[in-house]
Amino acid sequence: MKFRLLESRHVSNRLKPLPDPRCFESERFDSLGALATAAANAAPATQQEKFLALCAKVSAALADGREAEVRDAVWRTGSAAASELYWRAIDRALAPPQENLLQVRVFAMPILLVTGGRADAVVPGVIPDAGELRRLLSDAGAMGPVRHFALSNTLASADALEGVPMTKLYRVARAMELEPAELDLPPQDVRTAMVEEAVSLRFIVGAAVTSAGAPGFVETAGNIGGWGMPFTKALAAQLRVPRLSLLPVPRPPATLLQALRGGRFAQRELGFQLFLSNALRLARMRSGDPDVTLAAHADASIRVRLTSRFDAGLDEQYRWPLDPVDDLAAVTDSICSLLAECRLDHVEVLDDVQDVEKKN
Repeated sequence: MKFRLLESRHVSNRLKPLPDPRCFESERFDSLGALATAAANAAPATQQEKFLALCAKVSAALADGREAEVRDAVWRTGSAAASELYWRAIDRALAPPQENLLQVRVFAMPILLVTGGRADAVVPGVIPDAGELRRLLSDAGAMGPVRHFALSNTLASADALEGVPMTKLYRVARAMELEPAELDLPPQDVRTAMVEEAVSLRFIVGAAVTSAGAPGFVETAGNIGGWGMPFTKALAAQLRVPRLSLLPVPRPPATLLQALRGGRFAQRELGFQLFLSNALRLARMRSGDPDVTLAAHADASIRVRLTSRFDAGLDEQYRWPLDPVDDLAAVTDSICSLLAECRLDHVEVLDDVQDVEKKN
């Protein structure tokens, strides 16, 4: 099982830029979406001031329990850049106040589970010994000076993580609730549907109690080289399933919003790598290097299609869905980096957003 997470190398400037297929609604007056749009469009001299004002408005909405309003606004900013700025404002509003001497920091660790070899296997969503994983992180210094932290013993889905109430996180961060019991998310098994390699995304949620001046886990755990391999081996051993090839790939822990965004990007990037590896092997055995079409589609996705002028039966496609906060340039950079590494030179970029084909 050979793959790696790619680092963007900004090769997409060799190709025409893709149109953005996402539809953002714009709001007027003083809505959260409109404030995010104003901050994104502000001149550099005033952008930070407008961003801090947006953070204050988001914080006030969470304090008042206006969960739906905060969530809905991510699509009501008018642009991807404004949505990304708004996402950062939410993340900042959910951080513990600096004036709190004792802080509760909730985090999540994305886990990419690469499976292959069996079409009927079930990887359990319950971790038999979360304490072993906690000790590995602590011994490797991944959490810095923090010693009081806990890990959940479940592998949670992205949907479960996204469903954690922001108002709950807001209260936990302000030490209004020191026991974040509702953050024990339900386990989500991984059920393999094919023999070929596939990648699934799960999260391990944790919470740390630390002083206000202590380094955050984002800084200390960012060097995954110091703890990633022992963590992978330990988790793989705990989740072992007979006759199934299983490789857990941990990503650095982050706030729940950052982990959700980074985990989904990593899953789609790695999924594309597996797709391209398998599709290229098939194409080169049958007719040589395929032609590549890169296009934006009306279902808010980027699709990579492999065809051959010498083989009408070759038609493989990968769909990369776009979230409102995704950086389209980063997505296309990732795709184009791998295409370049695979020496695929016949790449056509379609100018217009394509309709989604309807199946009969």
